Amino acid sequence: IETIVTASEKEATILEAEIIKAERPRYNVRLRDDKDYLSLRLDGARPFPRLEVVRPFLDTPRGLIRAYLADRQLPFRLDRTNRDLRLLRNRVRNVLMPLLASEFNPSLVVALGRTAELMAEVDEHLSAEAEAALDSGVLVQASGEGPAAGAPPGPPAHLALDLKRLSTYDLILRRYLIRQAIRRLRSDLRGIGFDHIDALLGLAGASRRGRRVELPQGMVGLREGDCLTLWSADPGEAAAIP
Repeated sequence: IETIVTASEKEATILEAEIIKAERPRYNVRLRDDKDYLSLRLDGARPFPRLEVVRPFLDTPRGLIRAYLADRQLPFRLDRTNRDLRLLRNRVRNVLMPLLASEFNPSLVVALGRTAELMAEVDEHLSAEAEAALDSGVLVQASGEGPAAGAPPGPPAHLALDLKRLSTYDLILRRYLIRQAIRRLRSDLRGIGFDHIDALLGLAGASRRGRRVELPQGMVGLREGDCLTLWSADPGEAAAIP
């Protein structure tokens, strides 16, 4: 196992993001954001420290956490920003969720948790299927400027998807194929919504070449011949296309 020592957690997070963008690990699906991240802890306070897997307490009820802390006489700290109803997440947590639980389903939190877990499994499976499909012929071109000497390989400048192969997949997988192609250019989908994916699918089904879809952060999708081309930045020749 190769390790890199950093000065802080922030520096480690930035470095990790850079490595993911450079290496583009094929199965980096569940660990693409802090909702599913795990951490490794080596507790130096123990007489015989061992490496432990530490996960967020997303599935643990607050009452169970408080009972655990009380049993060990440990303090419970509450982030005061969690009470600020100006924030949407707090209005959902403190206003909407209690209302829905009291008026419609007392087990709402458990039901939503199970649904979220199921959808995460579906998302993971479809993302892996899309990655495999990209590598089996849907992705026909990926190019960009070469990295500087000694530097790790960076993301490509653009990707080209074979429209004939793309059309052989079900609609849900076509959506995921485009999502995963965007990930290979940007490493994440921040700012990319349903309407953007839908517009690119419409571009893929267009009868004439030269059409384009503009995406967040300067990305551009072009219909070029029998390919749907995704550019990380607007290429010069694309600017003149109506």
